[in-house]
Amino acid sequence: AGFAPVEMVQVSADEIFICGETGIIALKLTDRISDLVFKADWIPIAECQDITKTVKGKTLILIGSKLFLLEKNRKMSLYFDTKLKGKFNLFADSRDNTWLTDKFNNKIYRLSGGELKEIKPHTRIGKFTEILAPSVISIFEDRENNLWFGTDGNGVLLYSPGQVQFQKSNIGFTRCIAAFNTKM
Repeated sequence: AGFAPVEMVQVSADEIFICGETGIIALKLTDRISDLVFKADWIPIAECQDITKTVKGKTLILIGSKLFLLEKNRKMSLYFDTKLKGKFNLFADSRDNTWLTDKFNNKIYRLSGGELKEIKPHTRIGKFTEILAPSVISIFEDRENNLWFGTDGNGVLLYSPGQVQFQKSNIGFTRCIAAFNTKM
């Protein structure tokens, strides 16, 4: 069985972590063997689901239903037990919220201030309110701190922190949202 990467995060100016189900590859950007070959360390972690870095520089790892804080010395401490079942993806926004999305059960959760809350997005279409159960595949935050949720089947959802509802663009399947040359 080989290593299948799930997520990548730059944890410092000279280190990138690549997360997979069996652990993390820690690439040392300043320690190269050649132009394209870097020295790396292996951090074995069974059932590693995802990794993210918070706005405060904390590296969080999701293992099973628990979020762990990875310290600089590579020791892990329990950060938060979600008690959730499922396979989740992580995203940390600029307001120090950690988002957990379960694309198989179509659930979105937000961890903020030590409290985990399920987010049930809704949008308005004319005079009607539509409750959404999106299968979120990716999240992107723009310069105005809006969150863009790429979904499988519900198009792109825009969450503006100052608003209660989500805005919806019916474009179908959205695999990844990213910035390129200041455009989304």
